[in-house]
Parts: sequence; C-alpha cells; structure tokens
Amino acid sequence: DWSSDVCSSDLGIKTATGNLSVANNLQCDNGVTFNAGNNTHFIKGDWTDNGSFTTDNSLIIFSKNGNQSITESKFNNIQFSNNGTKTLSQKVAVNGNVQIDSNVTVDFGNFNDTVAGNWTNNGAIQSGANITLTGNSATMSGNFVSRFSTLTILGNVSASTSIQIDAGLVVSSTASFIQTSGTSTFVGTTTFKGTGDVFNITIANGNSLQLLSNATLNIGGTISLLGTIDAVSNSPTNIEYNGTTNQPVASMTYDNISFTNGGTKTAVGNIVVNSDFYIASTTTFDDGGFSISPHINILNEGEYTGSGTVSFVNNTTMSGSGLFDMNNITFQIGRAHV
Repeated sequence: DWSSDVCSSDLGIKTATGNLSVANNLQCDNGVTFNAGNNTHFIKGDWTDNGSFTTDNSLIIFSKNGNQSITESKFNNIQFSNNGTKTLSQKVAVNGNVQIDSNVTVDFGNFNDTVAGNWTNNGAIQSGANITLTGNSATMSGNFVSRFSTLTILGNVSASTSIQIDAGLVVSSTASFIQTSGTSTFVGTTTFKGTGDVFNITIANGNSLQLLSNATLNIGGTISLLGTIDAVSNSPTNIEYNGTTNQPVASMTYDNISFTNGGTKTAVGNIVVNSDFYIASTTTFDDGGFSISPHINILNEGEYTGSGTVSFVNNTTMSGSGLFDMNNITFQIGRAHV
C-alpha cells in the first residue's frame, strides 16, 4: 500500500510484482517506465504519465472517494469506481475493457479515445465523448445511458444498453453495430453514417438526424419522432423496420424503405417514399388509414393492407407475390405498372 508516488524519481523501469494500492497520486516522470504487470492496481489520487506506461494484462481502478484527474495514457483494462468525477484531461487508449461503476461520473472531455474491448456504464458521463470502438466481438452494456458526441464503430459491437448521440454515429463499412435492447437518442443536429441496427430510437422535438449517403438505418423496436429525420438530402439511403414483432412506422419522407422479419408495421402518419418500397415475406405493412405516396417501385412479398390511400405520384411499378389489399388509390401524375 503505497502512500506516495510510485515512479516519480530515478530513471529506469519500475515493475509491479503484485497488486498495488496507491493512496495518493501516481506520477511517472520523463525517462521512467512503469510496468504494471498482470496485476490489479488501485489508484486513489491523480494519474500523471509523463514517462512510459507498460500495460501488460493489468487492470487500473481509479477508486478515490472523490474527484480524480487522468492524463494521456494507454491502459489495458480501466475501471472508474467509488464516487466523484473522474476527469480525463487528455486522450486515452484502452486495449481492453472500460467499466464505469454506479455513483461515478466520468468526464471524457473533447478528445478522441479508443477502446478495443467491452464498454460497461453503470454511472454517468458528464459530457459527450468521442469514442472509437475497435473490438471485433465487443459488447456495450450497463444500466445508465452512455452519452457520446461521436461514436465510431470499427469492429463488431453488440449493445444491450441505451446510448445518446450528440453529433454522429459512424459505422465503418467493415464493421457492425447491433443494439438488441435499449434506446438510441439523437440530441441536437446529428448524422448517421454506414449500416447499423438500433433498437428503440428517439429524436426529441427540435432535434434532427441526417442520414449520410448510402446509410442503412435498421430499427428493431419503436420510434419516437418528435424532431426530424432527413433521409433524402444525401440519397441513396435506406431505413429498414426489421423487428420480429409489430412496429410503428414514422410519418416522414423516406428515400428507400423496407419492412422485414415478420410482424405488422403500422404507419402512424402520412408517408412519402422517393425510391423503393419493400415488404418482405411473412411481413405486413398497414397504412393505418393514412396517405402513402410511393414514387418508383413497390415490391411486395408479404402483405399490404389498411384503410388509407395509396397516392401514385410518378410512374410506379408494383410487383411481388404478396397481397395488395389497398382501400383507396389515386393517381396524381403518371400511372402504376402492375
């Protein structure tokens, strides 16, 4: 149990041969290397790394009963525990897992941090973080909402927790993001790039989400749209309702829209589709009594039903082996090819 700095003097390599509990600050000066070994170290003061930190298979736990400051460093696994606000004053890179315990607030600042392992948040994030997840089989979990400015996915990530995006959600073309439960909330003016699966999605009044070119946003649960989704300015884009049970379908203008994986997808307002409208087998689309305006193609392998009106605006092609049970049909311009 160290009561003073571990490696603030004498050049060379300082190697931990067991677990450490540092009661005060840990400071590594220039020319000093701290080798953490395959151990768990409890840091109860501030962390200043001006030298070199060798992570090995270590777990660093910031466990002060109060606020702590952490400078730029590379960690293997990192955990924020006890209580208080843990402030990252510079960027960090984590080769393994990040865990935020209850009663803890972490301020990631406006830096670009990378995490290669799992992300678990049971505490609070003070300001939106710029986090890149690189793990190929990483998970996101926890009881509290993880708040990000920009969340970038470079690996394969499965999320069972809620997230908040303040600027952008980016999924690399070689990556995957699948949220199996929880809610993705987009706050302010935000963007979505790539292909990703959210479960529930919320865009509050006065907020907006813009899909970038070639984006595919898959929605597995419910959608609460009091703000706006811009799916047409950067076409082509696609929004797919792919939940396995019944889903509401937001009232908006889509570029391409798809309904898959069964259940009934029911419109909650008028819908305009600029490009393709697709209903998969075993899946039903119910217009909810509203106006549906498909502009180019309707491919129906399931069922189209409802008491609303289908309004054909351009020369629209209708095809597929599914059932078309339309109540009212109007032709504004052009015609429908069946």
